[in-house]
This record gives sequence, C-alpha cells and structure tokens, in this order.
Amino acid sequence: MLFQDGRLEHTNIPQIWKSYPENLHTWLLRLTEEFDLTFPLHDQNCNIVPCLLPEKEPEVVFFCKTFIEFSDWNNLVCGMTKKEIVPVHL
Repeated sequence: MLFQDGRLEHTNIPQIWKSYPENLHTWLLRLTEEFDLTFPLHDQNCNIVPCLLPEKEPEVVFFCKTFIEFSDWNNLVCGMTKKEIVPVHL
C-alpha cells in the first residue's frame, strides 16, 4: 500500500511518480506542500496527505498550543482548514 493512514512515505515516491523523471520528484513533493496538498513531518521521512487521513476521531486535540478536550469533535471540524486539522492527527 503506497499511502497508509494518510502518510506518503518518501521511499514510495519513485513508485508513485514513476511516469515522471526522477529529477522532478523532489520538486513535485515541494509543489504538493506549497499548495497544502501534503504536509511534511520533519522528524520522519514522510508527508501527511490530509484527504487520505483515516476518519477516526482523535481523542485529544492540541489547538493553538493549548490542551483542550472536545466532546463534540464534528462541530469543531466544520470550521477548520486542512492546516488546522493535520496537526491533530500527528
């Protein structure tokens, strides 16, 4: 499986973009980051792909560097953007 739990492992990039020259792979990855299609995990060799994240609800949310527990996650998510949702799954 090339994407598991919304993670794009960098080791899978040659297989994912095999129809593109290898010298463009890094550029393509940066392009996905620029348009918020993926988000790098700097301490790991992968990127998060928000649209491929599992639909499970996180038990705890770190939002604005403040620890908050939400009892109604669905109401919160409605007003959030990808940049706000992705860190919750990390």
